[in-house]
Amino acid sequence: MKKYGIVIALLALLAILAWYAFFLGNQESDASSEAFSEFAIADTALIETFVISDTENNSITITRKKDGKTWMIGDSEYKALPSSVDLITNTFQRIRVKQDVPEIAIENILTLLAVRHKKVEIFLKGEEKPHKTWFIGSATNDHTGTYMLLKIGDTKSDVPYITYKQDMVGSLDVRFHTTFQDWRFTGVFNYPPNSIKKIAVKFNQQIDDSYTIDVLGESTVALYNHQMQSVPVFDSSQVKHYLSHYKKIHYNDVNRELTQGQVDSVFALVPHYEISVTDKNGKLNEVQVWKMKRKDASPETNNQIVWNPEKAWCRINGTNEIFKVQYFSWDVLLKPLSYYRKK
Repeated sequence: MKKYGIVIALLALLAILAWYAFFLGNQESDASSEAFSEFAIADTALIETFVISDTENNSITITRKKDGKTWMIGDSEYKALPSSVDLITNTFQRIRVKQDVPEIAIENILTLLAVRHKKVEIFLKGEEKPHKTWFIGSATNDHTGTYMLLKIGDTKSDVPYITYKQDMVGSLDVRFHTTFQDWRFTGVFNYPPNSIKKIAVKFNQQIDDSYTIDVLGESTVALYNHQMQSVPVFDSSQVKHYLSHYKKIHYNDVNRELTQGQVDSVFALVPHYEISVTDKNGKLNEVQVWKMKRKDASPETNNQIVWNPEKAWCRINGTNEIFKVQYFSWDVLLKPLSYYRKK
């Protein structure tokens, strides 16, 4: 029995050594150089791509488009969430070394980094290899710093450091997400002023509440009822104000609970609301909204369906995905036709 214990211990040690060898590699190391404590990227405008991966085989690539402003998720058609990009690039610029790792703890920290870390490869414009690569470990015991190791070009340091970001307390690794959904831009309607040509809002359960707004000029709008008959008298200031709500409307969350079969069942139902927006370039953006059931009709609810008062389901441009939206931000889009009639 004792022999088995020794064998298991040896296997565990070999596993750790294997991780250690894989992590550090056979690359040249120069721990004495001050460069290996310079984690920051002074000019983040030069960053073209960054890749975040972890020890659980998750990876995400974020790339800047040629316009210099828009960031995309890999080679997909989806934009990266601007707030997350800003958070990361700000970290690239403002990270600093808080202190050296005590010499007595270096081997232990290197072992921990080898077993669990997030790897961040930072590519600058015109470079095929990462300019710098971060290996991000766990937080220090007091949560005021993060254990990290730096690789510059092909050379990796063999000395970790305790880092921190100016104006922040806590571990840095939590902001480096590796999943697609955490990076995906949540915008549904994001129209700058004077970029909308037409909006149609349809209330399928109260069809008389439906209407279409036509933007005729910078300060002129027309309003039509559900039969596309012109509404001769209406509050044009309210209509113009309504257009401004389409500047920043986002979904709240992706679907994390319905199976695709359940999603298809929702799609088979008539939407409670439908909104279509056409911009001045003729591009159409269509959204369908279904109320979300909180309870089905039953004796308990007096045979009435109880709707969730806070959230609804949303489909964007006929895709097979469904999203959660909050009435807190979407109610401003669901004004009935009567709202614009002059009192």
